[in-house]
Amino acid sequence: MSSFEENTLPKGWVLETLGKVVELENGDRGKNYPSKSTLVLEGVPFINTGHLEGKKINKSKITFITEEHFERLGSGKIKINDILYCLRGSLGKFALNESITKGAIASSLVIIRVKEELLNCNYLSFYLDSNLASYMIKEFDNGSAQPNLSSKNLKLFLIPLPPLEEQKRLVSKIDTLFAKIDKAISITEESLKQAKNLLPSVLKEVFEKGKVDGWEDKKLEEVCDVIGGGTPKTKISEYWDGEIVWLSPVDLPPIGEISIVSDSRKKISEIGLKKSSAKLLPKGSVVYSTRASIGKIAIAEIPLSTNQGFTNFICGEGLNNRYLCFCFKHFNKTIENLSNSTTFKEVSKSAMKGFKIPVPSIDNQEKVVKIANDILLKSKQSQSKFEEQLTYLKNLKSSILSKAFAGELL
Repeated sequence: MSSFEENTLPKGWVLETLGKVVELENGDRGKNYPSKSTLVLEGVPFINTGHLEGKKINKSKITFITEEHFERLGSGKIKINDILYCLRGSLGKFALNESITKGAIASSLVIIRVKEELLNCNYLSFYLDSNLASYMIKEFDNGSAQPNLSSKNLKLFLIPLPPLEEQKRLVSKIDTLFAKIDKAISITEESLKQAKNLLPSVLKEVFEKGKVDGWEDKKLEEVCDVIGGGTPKTKISEYWDGEIVWLSPVDLPPIGEISIVSDSRKKISEIGLKKSSAKLLPKGSVVYSTRASIGKIAIAEIPLSTNQGFTNFICGEGLNNRYLCFCFKHFNKTIENLSNSTTFKEVSKSAMKGFKIPVPSIDNQEKVVKIANDILLKSKQSQSKFEEQLTYLKNLKSSILSKAFAGELL
């Protein structure tokens, strides 16, 4: 346990087992244990793992038992400043109870109650959120398919323990630093949101101006060959493992991105193509997913085929394929609403044929593409920068906790 060397701690600190400074209490797992049928709409909170979010108890989600049922429970009754800690499944998930004066826990949780003369509950909360506690979980997890930890092993967790006043000072220091980091995270997340919304807002402005300028709306079937996809029979092996790229929606990046595609996870043979409704699309075709995941967009870099999850478009002379992609990106929500199902969404080929897009001159289309490409590049660069910054800020919290529990946070 090289991460827990007592001789590296500052003077006055000790390396203690958790069992020496806390009391643990499991829920009542006997005949009085609440079942789904005993839960009620109002009463005493009965808290399970799913109610713990962000180191807090999400009160909007908790379930309840009756007062009478609560009184029959022999254990697992929570108090203010108890930490509710998950021993199974979401191992290590926890929340500090700061406001519920009466409640009980499910069997997947354990109550950690500090001995106040030895340990500050907020100091313990920060410890449980640190890499040190994660290290201890790995040491004592039983290694089964479902992560599992016993109360007995939780007691063996090692915790660097300064005097109580130093614990309180560290809690105050960490709170101050974390508040600054949280503010920076919030600002960065908002900046990331704006970066992601940059292209959609520009496209909205472009198409609104086009409407004012009198851009003509045309059905897709007027400016494209609209072609569906297909799947060769899966039980006939000679139809598969050929050299023809055969796209399914899983081959493309998330909805909203515009990609260039030249490969697929599965490929079909020449005979598989001939014996199915799949068609070989020429290079430059636009593929657009119209089943389940509506809105995945790509341009074919090579001749390829698709399954029936796509509607595909071979642009005529009056339509720029990249411009069509930006149209699909902008109008995706409108297209998605053409689906007549709320469970398994699918937009029919006929609906896509009749869908209208603004079709200005090729020169204007190329101008739109240039503007959108430039904005897309700037947006991606900004997103990358903000995502890196978010990663740094979130890692900074772990770094601060590591310093705190090594006695290096002045």
